[in-house]
Amino acid sequence: MSRHVLNWNAPSMLPSINFKVACNKTVALSGVLLLLGILSWKFFHSSGSKDPKRIFITVNADQEGRVFEGIGAVSAGASSRLLIDYAEPQRSEILDCLFKPNFGAGFQHLKVEIGGDMNSADGCEPSHMHTREQENYTRGYE
Repeated sequence: MSRHVLNWNAPSMLPSINFKVACNKTVALSGVLLLLGILSWKFFHSSGSKDPKRIFITVNADQEGRVFEGIGAVSAGASSRLLIDYAEPQRSEILDCLFKPNFGAGFQHLKVEIGGDMNSADGCEPSHMHTREQENYTRGYE
């Protein structure tokens, strides 16, 4: 077990005392975590209001609401194109890991960024259709 000696001379707090504190890494880390915990508690609980705002949520089974349509993923920034570049059977194995029910991630959706001649995510991607006559879904890298 390694021990570290911390020399602390705090003239503003205790003018004539020189402290030598021996502590190991665990004690030092515990102290730092305790200090961070106190500071974060003060930061998040320092609102001037003593009366917390209450939020009421009404659940009415007779009204239609949003429908859960599944779990998905987003592919953007040129990573979508990488899937097409895989040879079979690796491409099918990756798709199975992503979308096959009761296996792997089990996704139902994959949102793929479509270029729009602007810097929308990680890079500028050309649009798939500049005019009605120029339809090209392989333009660009995604």
